[in-house]
Amino acid sequence: WRFEIRYKELLRFGHKFTDSEIKRFILLKARSIVGYPIILRQYCHIPQKLVDLINYNQSIYNFYDDYWDLKEDLDDKAPNTFIFSLLTDKNLGETPDKLKRLTRKQLINLIKERRTWIRLEKIAHRFKIKAEKISLPSYYHFWHFFPRFNFEFFEKYF
Repeated sequence: WRFEIRYKELLRFGHKFTDSEIKRFILLKARSIVGYPIILRQYCHIPQKLVDLINYNQSIYNFYDDYWDLKEDLDDKAPNTFIFSLLTDKNLGETPDKLKRLTRKQLINLIKERRTWIRLEKIAHRFKIKAEKISLPSYYHFWHFFPRFNFEFFEKYF
């Protein structure tokens, strides 16, 4: 929560977010959302590698959440990876207030027009590769399907 508050402050002050800051934000957001491994650990042993894979998968999935919450997050001045990416585009000179005036459709067109989503796709791709490299016992192999599926959906979407 404190980390998200810090990003909210940075957003308010017009900070230009780096790829590593975006990556760190989306991964920490995933770790805070996914309670599944914590609940599972109460009842059985699950390997840390599986927890890591679940977190990478959730990180990839969280990009969709940020995409759909664009207007809400702008109105709430909440951290959002697409907003970070738009604000960092040096050619745009955008501010959260300028973006807030745009409709959802205009924001999506801007994201596509400026190809700002490519940064996020690269981050998602790195998460997918890391997830695929995690070796798990055979009875957990089906988990490898999820990051691949979410990434392929990300690719098709844009």
